[in-house]
Amino acid sequence: PDDVHSARRLLDDADILSTLERCFKVIHDTSRTPSLGEVPAKNTVPGSRTSARVTVINNLARFLKRNIFDVVKLRQTRLDHNLFDIIWPAMKKSHQMRLVDDDADAGVVIPDFDCYVVFREFLVPLIKDIHCLDISQNLKPHPTSNFFPSGLESIPVEGKTEEPPLETEALKEIHLNLDPAGKWIKSTLVECCRNLEVFELPLTLSVAQLEHVERILTGRLLSKDFSEAIGEETLGQYYSMNEVLENPSEIRTMLSAYGLLIPLLNTNDACQLSESMARNGQYWPYGRGVYVSHTNDFVVWINCHEHMRILCCTQSETVADIGVAFSKVGRAVQFLDEIISFRNTYYLGNLTSRPSYLGTGLRLSYI
Repeated sequence: PDDVHSARRLLDDADILSTLERCFKVIHDTSRTPSLGEVPAKNTVPGSRTSARVTVINNLARFLKRNIFDVVKLRQTRLDHNLFDIIWPAMKKSHQMRLVDDDADAGVVIPDFDCYVVFREFLVPLIKDIHCLDISQNLKPHPTSNFFPSGLESIPVEGKTEEPPLETEALKEIHLNLDPAGKWIKSTLVECCRNLEVFELPLTLSVAQLEHVERILTGRLLSKDFSEAIGEETLGQYYSMNEVLENPSEIRTMLSAYGLLIPLLNTNDACQLSESMARNGQYWPYGRGVYVSHTNDFVVWINCHEHMRILCCTQSETVADIGVAFSKVGRAVQFLDEIISFRNTYYLGNLTSRPSYLGTGLRLSYI
C-alpha cells in the first residue's frame, strides 16, 4: 500500500522481455572492438567514469550486471515504463561507440520521475558515477542551488586592499574569462533545466497538460519583471515549435547561428520518427516552443525533454567570458524559483529527464 511509484505488477510482455535480454547481450558483448577514444584521461576523479573516456555501451555494462538486470527487468512504473524505456538510447548503433563524455544523455533517459525509485538499484550507482561521486558511499542531502552565494563579497585576495562590500545586485554579474588571449575558445554555452513540481515529464503529458505548462512558463517569461531580472529593458518573444520547424525558418536559422538550437528530429523521416516518439511522445510539436530574449543570446525551450531548458551564449566581443552567461542564467533561475515550484528531491536535487543534469540542472560547455 505504500508503493506509489510502481505499477504493482511485474512485466509479463514476452516480446519486451525478449528485447531486454537481447539488449543485455549487446551491452556485455565481449567481442566489441574498443573505441579509439577510450583512453585514460588526465586530471579526473579516480574511480569515476571520467577517469577513463569509456563508450556509452561499456559504461552501462559496469552498472547493469546480471544480478541487477534480473532484479529490475520485470519492473514497471505507474505509467508502465520499463527498463528498455530508460536504456534505449544506448542501443542505437550510432550511440554505442559514442564516448560518455561526448553524450549529454550518458546513454540513458528518464521517461517519468518514478523511474528514479523503481529502478534505483541500477540508476543510483550510475548517477553517482556520472557526477563523479564514490559509488560505495551513500548519497548525502543535496544542497539548495545558489548561483550567487552571499559570501562572495568577503573572499580575501592576497596583495589587495580590502574594499567595501559589493551591492547585492553587483554580485549577480560574474566575469570569468577562460581565454583572455582569445586564441582557443570559439563559443561558450550555459544550460540550466527545471521541471514543474505538479506535472510529469513532457514525454508523458497530454496536449492539455503540455499547453498548461506552456502557459504557466510563458506567462512568467513574457513579463517586464523577467526581462529586468536578466538585465534587459525590452521584452523577448515567444515562438511556437511549428514556427521553429517550418521550412524555411528564420528563427531556426538565427538560433543555429548563435549555438542555441537544440537537436530537432525530423518526424517526416521514418528513421527518426520512432526516436522522436520515444523522446518527445505522440503529441509533438504541440505545447512546445522557445522564448528568445531581445538580445538573442538567451533562450528558454519549453517542453523539450524538460519543462524548461534555459540556454545562454556569450556575445562575440566576450566569447570566452562564460561568467556573463552563467550570471544571466542564474538571475533567470533565481527569479523563476521565487514564483514557481520546481520538482526537487532531498538527495538528488532538481529532477530531470537526463540523469547527467540532476542536482543543479546546470551544464557549462565551450568549443
